[in-house]
Amino acid sequence: MKARIIIIILSFLLLSVTVGGSFYLLYSQHENLEERVALAADESLADIATSLNLYVYEHSTFFNFIKRDDAFRHALSKPDSDSLSQANEVLDDACRSIGFLDVCYLLNLKGDTIASSNRNAPDSFLGKNYAFRPYFIEAKKGNNFVYMALGITSGKRGMYLSYPVFDKNGKTVSGVLVFKENIEHFNESINKPYEGIMLVTGLNDMIFFSNRNDLLLRPLWKLSPEEMKEVSESKQFGNGSWEWAGFTKEDAKNAVDSAGKSYHIHVKALNALPGWKIIYLHDHEIIHANYGGPFSNDLFILLFLSAVIVAAAVLYLNREAHRDILMRREAEENLRVLFESAVDAIFIIDMQGKFVDVNRTAHERLGYAKDEMLAMNIKELDPPEFAARVPERLARIKEGQATFESAHYRKDKSIMPVEVNSRILDYKGQKVYYSIIRDITERKQAIKELQDSEEKFKALSEQSITGISISQDGKFIYANPRLAEIFGFRQDEMIGSPVLERVAEADRGMVKEYFRKRLSGEAPSVHYTFRGLKRDGSEVDIEVHGGVMIYNGRPAITGTLLDITERKKTEEDKEYLNKELQQIVYTVSHDLRSPLVNIQGYSGLLISFIQKAINVCIAKDISAELKEETLADIEKDVKESVGYINSSIIKMDTLLSALLRLSRTIRSELEKKEVDMNILMSDVIKTFDFEAKNAGARIEVSDLPACSCDAVQINQVFSNLIGNAVKFLSPERKGVIKVTGRKEGGQVVYCVEDNGVGIPAREQKNIFEMFHRVNPDEKGGEGIGLTIVRKIVEKHNGKVWVESEAGKGSKFHVQVPS
Repeated sequence: MKARIIIIILSFLLLSVTVGGSFYLLYSQHENLEERVALAADESLADIATSLNLYVYEHSTFFNFIKRDDAFRHALSKPDSDSLSQANEVLDDACRSIGFLDVCYLLNLKGDTIASSNRNAPDSFLGKNYAFRPYFIEAKKGNNFVYMALGITSGKRGMYLSYPVFDKNGKTVSGVLVFKENIEHFNESINKPYEGIMLVTGLNDMIFFSNRNDLLLRPLWKLSPEEMKEVSESKQFGNGSWEWAGFTKEDAKNAVDSAGKSYHIHVKALNALPGWKIIYLHDHEIIHANYGGPFSNDLFILLFLSAVIVAAAVLYLNREAHRDILMRREAEENLRVLFESAVDAIFIIDMQGKFVDVNRTAHERLGYAKDEMLAMNIKELDPPEFAARVPERLARIKEGQATFESAHYRKDKSIMPVEVNSRILDYKGQKVYYSIIRDITERKQAIKELQDSEEKFKALSEQSITGISISQDGKFIYANPRLAEIFGFRQDEMIGSPVLERVAEADRGMVKEYFRKRLSGEAPSVHYTFRGLKRDGSEVDIEVHGGVMIYNGRPAITGTLLDITERKKTEEDKEYLNKELQQIVYTVSHDLRSPLVNIQGYSGLLISFIQKAINVCIAKDISAELKEETLADIEKDVKESVGYINSSIIKMDTLLSALLRLSRTIRSELEKKEVDMNILMSDVIKTFDFEAKNAGARIEVSDLPACSCDAVQINQVFSNLIGNAVKFLSPERKGVIKVTGRKEGGQVVYCVEDNGVGIPAREQKNIFEMFHRVNPDEKGGEGIGLTIVRKIVEKHNGKVWVESEAGKGSKFHVQVPS
């Protein structure tokens, strides 16, 4: 009887539970309807929000890198053609490299566009003012800013990312860099079969994106005149009339359209785009069809089956519960094994900083027993310099998760550098800090060794007398002081500048080929010479020993560069001197041979004449008359022979004297100083005053610029030139000799012009050669004067040349540094 009563009571209770549970389940189904709808809507909103936010964050990181290019700072501080051209090149490269960009442009502080990648397009931004745009206003304040709007010029939707460009001190904003992305394609990611209407809205809920194209650029809700004016003044959504989309809010969660159709409102803000949000108008009919379900229609079937199912379920669930307990215990044991065997230390700390649990790696690495650590507070492990940072790091952990470097005291008070990865978790019913602690002693040591290595390299490089460079992507990323000195720049000016700009045009192809060989591995090391370009445009001879290295994970070109200009000049001078020596040897051997032959020949004749005279004098059978006649002939021949011998000796002496003068000129040291050429020329003219008057010629001297030179040697230059001009006057006209001078850059050019006999064209290239005379039979001289002129001018790092026409006169030009 008792058993039956118990069975009846249990059956009644089972039925009551089944019926009550079924009704409760139905009630819960309806109660949770709104929650399930919200969850589904949140997933859709989160997908779009994540896509947009990541899109902005990823691009912002890239553009933040580009904005640091020195070309923009130079263009803003000194907007000349060169700096603007370089800025435009960087903007062009950015647009070419990033396919999603419509245009990149640079604004000055007035909002005027001074450089743009679309500068050559019909709808160019160049010269246009965008000071009214919020992206310009915010960036001018020093803030990065993201802004979506309808383009005023293009009429297309775009995302504008603006960045302040700071001056060289990095403190003052000097302009704004803007990247406009074409985001028309983004509408495709929203144009999906959602269970209602998906919208992205901006100011006053103006619709910017939607899966309903008919709603684009219209206000979602009916706007007041003041709100409509605000939209118009923003110029963010074009110049349209902005017809109302027809939606009205019934309350905070529900809306109805102009046809009476009702929607549930879901809203999510966009973190990356302040003021923008995603609105999902969830169709009520679809909600009830998909989420309400036919559950209520099957209630009675459910009640019938519930009794059978509940009984079986109780037995099954009891068994499963027992099995689940065993599995949980096993899982906990496995987690404990993983916890204790982890190679990194693990701290579990309560919100007051007391240790709740630590693994074996944690207490052994720090030298404690586990019980000792569990009795401690984390503060006892923090060195003072890191303890001060704890509040800021705790704030970061509370935001989600934080990774940072710190240090911990070991038990022996030595310090262990660590990397901490920490987050807040629920652990046995309480909030705890769960931290993974990695020993970074070896990493710190490696960084220190790398820093020491870099310091050694820097010390050696900065003091090196050889130019050292590292280049990547065709630009210098490192240049030591000597390299900058070779090319005439400051060290900081070399960094970031194109390598090929320092190479003479004729040698750029060769240098590019050597770059290619190194980067391709065809020739990892090279040795060659090229002509470099200095800042002032002059050329310098460079010898390169080059290689290749990995820098920041990518190949880079290395080079040691020697300025061999002086060495090459010495080699050229040596070669030139060898040629001149050969010419001197040839000339001397040729010009001395003739007088020596004369001396030898006439000396022989003289001896025979003397012998003949002796024979005549001692002869007994010769008549007095014949003896006198013979002696007279001998006397005449002896005088003639002695005359030829003396003439040859004079010629030899003249030649040797000329060579001695030339030798003195070559060997003499320069004593350069600022010389007033008007005074020097006055002294020179006085020397030829008598000769000029006798020749009926006048010498005219214009006002001459000064130059830095050896006054004695330059006096000799102009003495030779004016002396030649007087000597070679034309007999057909009154002689005029003019001396003029002018400055050309860092040089001074003087000209001695005459209207004399002139020089035939075939002779002009040889007149500065040693012992060369145009017509040796007509005028005297040893042919060394113009050679001395050339030598003196070349010693002054100058040059001399002639312009002449036979029968009309000559112009001798002398160019020397000022």
